[in-house]
Amino acid sequence: MPEVKILSITRIGAADRERIEAVDPAVRFTDAGGWFDGEYRETWPEYTVSRYVPRNSTGQGTRAEHLAREHAFLGRRVLAMALSDSETLSRIPGASLINPSTPART
Repeated sequence: MPEVKILSITRIGAADRERIEAVDPAVRFTDAGGWFDGEYRETWPEYTVSRYVPRNSTGQGTRAEHLAREHAFLGRRVLAMALSDSETLSRIPGASLINPSTPART
């Protein structure tokens, strides 16, 4: 089943996030509320920033952090593919210590 990736750049509560994720098991929700507030302040006109960005917010992340998260996600996905292929798994040293039937945390 293909994944449905949702990236929310607005702040969202835990209950709303849970409702979105409960729609379908394929949903991969990333809560990026506040991550880019620093970039908004640097690139948006002051009037727009004053209307849409909280006063005390300077951003909780950067583009580099987002890329790091995506890199980790891709690494986890490649690992899942390797674990699902018994031939590949048999060629990995120490793979017998891995239990591929245990679901990965997301």
